[in-house]
Amino acid sequence: MIPRRISIGGEVVECVLLYEVDWKDPVETLFKEKGNNGKVEWYPEKPRRKKNMETLIAYSTKHGATEKAAKKLAEKIGGSTTLINLKDLSDKSVDLAKFDRVAIGGSIYAGSIQKEVKEFCMKNEEILLSKRLGIFICCGNEEQAEDQLAASFSEKIHSGATVKGHFGYEFNFEKLSFMSRFFVKKVSKITESQFRLNEENIAVFAEAL
Repeated sequence: MIPRRISIGGEVVECVLLYEVDWKDPVETLFKEKGNNGKVEWYPEKPRRKKNMETLIAYSTKHGATEKAAKKLAEKIGGSTTLINLKDLSDKSVDLAKFDRVAIGGSIYAGSIQKEVKEFCMKNEEILLSKRLGIFICCGNEEQAEDQLAASFSEKIHSGATVKGHFGYEFNFEKLSFMSRFFVKKVSKITESQFRLNEENIAVFAEAL
C-alpha cells in the first residue's frame, strides 16, 4: 500500500493507494464523478519519524525573543539540528533536501510576521510540503495567537504543517527603541519588561515534530 497526501479544497488529507499505477488522473476523475469539482493537489509522502532525523529550524527575530525560543526548541529536539537566522541568509540558499523535518518561525510585530519568513516559505513551498513541517510564532497577544499564526503563513503551508505552535513572548524594555516601547504600551498594554516564553509549548512542539 502506498500512502499519499492530497489537498482537497484546501484541506490536506491522507489517502492510501493499494498499488502503484498512473494514479493521479484516475483519482481526480473519481472526485469529479462524485461531485467534487474542487482542485485536487498531490503532495509527496512525508518522511516518517525515525532515529537521527536531520532537523532545520529557520527563524527571523526582531528583538531576540524568537531566536531564544528557536534555541530552546533546538535543545528540546536534540540530535542533528541546524539553526538558521533568515535575516543572515541574504541571497544564499539552503539545501533543504538534506533535512527530514523543518520548523519555521518568527515574531509578530505590528500585526505581521517578518518578511524573510514569508519569502522563505514562498520560495521553497513545494519542498517544504514534502517534509515534516512545523510552524510557530512568538506574539504578545496570546488570545489571538492561532489567528495570527494562520495569517502569517500561506494556506498551503499552514494546512500542510505537521505541527503548529505559539511560544509566548518577551518584551525587554532595555533593548526596545522609544517608538517600540510606545507601540508595545499602546497595543499590548504592557508598561514594563516581561519575559514569558512558554517552555511547555516549545516542548510539546518538539515532541510532535
